Amino acid sequence: MSDSAGELVPVLLEIRNWLRVGFFTAARDALASHLNDDKKRLAYALADGERSIEAIRLATKMSPNKVHKLFSDCVRAGLMEVTPDKKRRALFDLDAFGLASEHDADSKE
Repeated sequence: MSDSAGELVPVLLEIRNWLRVGFFTAARDALASHLNDDKKRLAYALADGERSIEAIRLATKMSPNKVHKLFSDCVRAGLMEVTPDKKRRALFDLDAFGLASEHDADSKE
């Protein structure tokens, strides 16, 4: 079994690379549409699967309802996932799409 798994790795890596190229524009457009201001981009970037929604809300100075709506919309759009302990995790690195919040560097630390 390990020999066949070893043979699959290069194939899977090639598929991953083609998917990245093929869906880059669609992913960037979806991210830009949902994260259309600096606070939303920062909230998304802070959603690392570790931080609570309350901690993200306080860091971004967003209302609880706005954070919950943003995260619900992002989960529905496939931009974010819910961890087993009900925290949210962003699935894309905004830097890779040129969409990082200008406050990302300060707030991620």
